[in-house]
Amino acid sequence: MGSAKASFIPVFHAYIPLGFERSIEERFLFEYLAGSLYPLLRVFEGLENERIDYGFTLSLSPILAGMLENPSLMLRFANYIDWQIEVAQSVGEKIDGGAELSNYYKNKFKELKYWHVQRYLYRPLKAIFNLAALGNLEVIFSNAGNGILPVLEGVEASARAEVRAAVSEYERFSEGAKLKGILLTELAYSSGNEEVLASEGIEYFFVDESGFRNATIPVISGNKRPVIVGNGVLAFAVNKKLSGKVGLEEMAYCYDGNFADKNSTDLIELCEELIPNTLVVSGGGSSKAAFVVRSRDGNLYSPQIARGRADKQATHYLSVLCDDVVNSGVEDGVIVTLIDHENVGRGWQELPIFVDMLLRKMRYDQNIIRSSSAGKYLQEERDFQIVDIGDSSNYEEGIFSEFYRSEREKYLPEIHLAAAKLESAIFSDERVGDQMARELMLASGCEWRYYSRKSIDEEYARERQRKRLARFAACDKMLGEAGVDLDLLQAIEERCSVLGTVGIHTFNRK
Repeated sequence: MGSAKASFIPVFHAYIPLGFERSIEERFLFEYLAGSLYPLLRVFEGLENERIDYGFTLSLSPILAGMLENPSLMLRFANYIDWQIEVAQSVGEKIDGGAELSNYYKNKFKELKYWHVQRYLYRPLKAIFNLAALGNLEVIFSNAGNGILPVLEGVEASARAEVRAAVSEYERFSEGAKLKGILLTELAYSSGNEEVLASEGIEYFFVDESGFRNATIPVISGNKRPVIVGNGVLAFAVNKKLSGKVGLEEMAYCYDGNFADKNSTDLIELCEELIPNTLVVSGGGSSKAAFVVRSRDGNLYSPQIARGRADKQATHYLSVLCDDVVNSGVEDGVIVTLIDHENVGRGWQELPIFVDMLLRKMRYDQNIIRSSSAGKYLQEERDFQIVDIGDSSNYEEGIFSEFYRSEREKYLPEIHLAAAKLESAIFSDERVGDQMARELMLASGCEWRYYSRKSIDEEYARERQRKRLARFAACDKMLGEAGVDLDLLQAIEERCSVLGTVGIHTFNRK
């Protein structure tokens, strides 16, 4: 190896479907905030305060970003924290040997309340962008409605709208910054998608490494360098093996027996006993605390032991990354790993500790690899190979398979008809048309994949999709002879509190 360091680009991605008060999606949002986002922000602030250089990428869906800026949801999250503190208090009283653990969680959630209410003033998204302004954390968005671009191919307006809306939502939330990179939903790509990305000003995107393997000509550096795929847009390949080591493989770190067991049932009865009516999830189901009291091996959870294990695993992962760099023979290359909240965030509460330890060790314990981000990596001039990469996704072996093709057959005809109307029609009432655009974008997403990972019946997601198309039709009807029903329109708008920059213009050809 020469003197140039390789770059490790960790990407933490989160998508949560649009949630309302007392919905299961609201609970997913709160668990993300308590278990993943706030602990990670505290890690980054600690690194910044100690002036430790690091690189990390937070990827958010525009839908999630909108929920993080929703005042009502953020106020309710404060109430959720209070409930967690009350449950933590009872742990010491009702669980044998739980006094020490009770104190640990009480302190943890009291600190969380301070950060949410006083430090960040109920605005975690603003805190994210404030940290990003310091230069070490990079923030990117995924497809706006969580639609899969290859699934939407042939419905040009919808595919373009996914990217155009991500760009406009990012500019709104960042107060003027431009979205440079995008994480494609399901890491799915097919030839021609780069034209859509380039037309909306996207400079780079992340894709499953299978696209590199299926390229029309061999990729010289394998998955260790980005490639130019068209119009100057660069593709970064996500290393599936090294990503899986964190959260997907059978022997992934998150399955350590000393780590918290998310399936522990100790607290369910206690949570249901103490939960206030205002936080009860509609539709029933067990209420869960954002913490557990048992480790995976069945013993009482020990935060100190878990922290020690996370430290050892960070050391091991760093050695694995260094070995991969040395064995590849590619100087100044990249290793991109995707840490998906859906797969590890809710089930691995030690993840922020692991990230903290890894970034510190990477800074001080070796000189082979450095943590970075795609934006940082591209600031230095380099020559990149021009390649037509192949169709890809993160499903199974990465092949764009019958799995997605059958999905296209299930609902794409309705999406196509609706998109064609938005693309070419003249609207007598823009407010109605803009709401139709938002409903269509939400209906175009692949929520069924999210719910399947949560072991929730796929039909739940299908029903949400049908209701959005029904609202689209209701708005369309208002443009006819019946006229605009303002009460109905307002009720529909209240059920769509995100994607505020989306409208008829998002689906226009221009």
